[in-house]
Amino acid sequence: MYYDKSHSYSSSKMDGEGLVEQVKEATEYLIGQVSDNGFISASSDYDRYKPHWFRDSSFIAMSLLGASSILSSKGAGTAASAKAAADRIIRFNINAAEKYMPSLRSSIDIPSEDRDRFQSMSVHMPARVDQSANLFKGRVGNTEIDDTDNDCNKWLIQYDTLPLILLSLERKGMLFGLDTNEKNFLSRNAEDIARYLGKAYLTPSSDAWEVDMEYLHSYDIAAIYKAKEILKGFNANGTIDIGAAKIEHIFNSLYNSSMRQAMRDMVEGGVLYSRCLPFSDPDAAAGVDFEELFIFTRFGITDRELGDGVERRTMEEIERKLFNGHDIAVRNLHDTYFCGGRWLISGYEKAIYLHKLGAHADAEEKVKRINERYSEGMPEQVIEDPATGIDRSNYLALNGGRPIQRLNWSYASMIDAVVELNNVF
Repeated sequence: MYYDKSHSYSSSKMDGEGLVEQVKEATEYLIGQVSDNGFISASSDYDRYKPHWFRDSSFIAMSLLGASSILSSKGAGTAASAKAAADRIIRFNINAAEKYMPSLRSSIDIPSEDRDRFQSMSVHMPARVDQSANLFKGRVGNTEIDDTDNDCNKWLIQYDTLPLILLSLERKGMLFGLDTNEKNFLSRNAEDIARYLGKAYLTPSSDAWEVDMEYLHSYDIAAIYKAKEILKGFNANGTIDIGAAKIEHIFNSLYNSSMRQAMRDMVEGGVLYSRCLPFSDPDAAAGVDFEELFIFTRFGITDRELGDGVERRTMEEIERKLFNGHDIAVRNLHDTYFCGGRWLISGYEKAIYLHKLGAHADAEEKVKRINERYSEGMPEQVIEDPATGIDRSNYLALNGGRPIQRLNWSYASMIDAVVELNNVF
């Protein structure tokens, strides 16, 4: 396997203090990837990841905020630079969201049954953009990227974009407080964001991570649910002035549907599946997938929303089918992206889940094992025991015969796991 040795972590640093030192190294690497205006590519290693993804960047911003907190007594300079880099990313993201708000507002009045109009990129915020927050178009390395192509850009409608931007603002507010620009963004746009998201979960386009454009994923609904709770929190602390009852009305009543019921519709046999009625469709993406980890780790969904024992049984299903004895998981049993390899972020997210359950030693040991084996270059995936039987030559043709290295979200995931172990939140 190809590794970039300039970004490896010493396996001799395998105690708790060593994990914090590894966070410092990863943080310094990420800081160097953030442009002055807050733009950050998903990876420096792969042409198609050169755009700025709002999902990746929001998680990276949150990890840098957490890193700033745990490094404040161990590397004040790095801690300050981490916060500054996170601020730049968040500023880029909210300025981009502001730019697309007229488009989002125009979608609110589209009848829910008019799927064709609602699934046009022109009434949404794209999942990834260029340095100027426009749809990405241009040649990168040997690859032509044209996200402006209306015939194929529907997959860029990602319903976790705004919830994750809100989540990054919530986290910044918890640790450092929000600045005037961030507060003004929320004050101006919170109600329209709520109306847009309140409608989005009824009119699916692309599901969670660009898998199937005809279904809405349980991850998406959970992300939107989290956005509702974040907006209620901002209302309670005076950042916005909508009213908790009105926020609930927008999400649960305005479009005559309950978000809790929407999630429960995806439960069968006590398991939360990735999409509605997976048991009626044995093909494609039916079943569980590891995106559902985030439902429980980041979005705060519990049995209160899902029904007694659903979280436990869903996690058992994910553990048995997707981790299957490994520290990192395949995305789903039908994944063919890069041969359906095992994704590094899944292992760190599982460690976060273990810590939340109180299994602190198990969580720390998992992070150490993953770091020791995989952290040199932080790949996106590891092609071992692939979920599919496809010919690996397809994979070799994609990225010069080597894994996608230096995935910035992988660095961020490791940081997040150690931040969790340090009980920052």
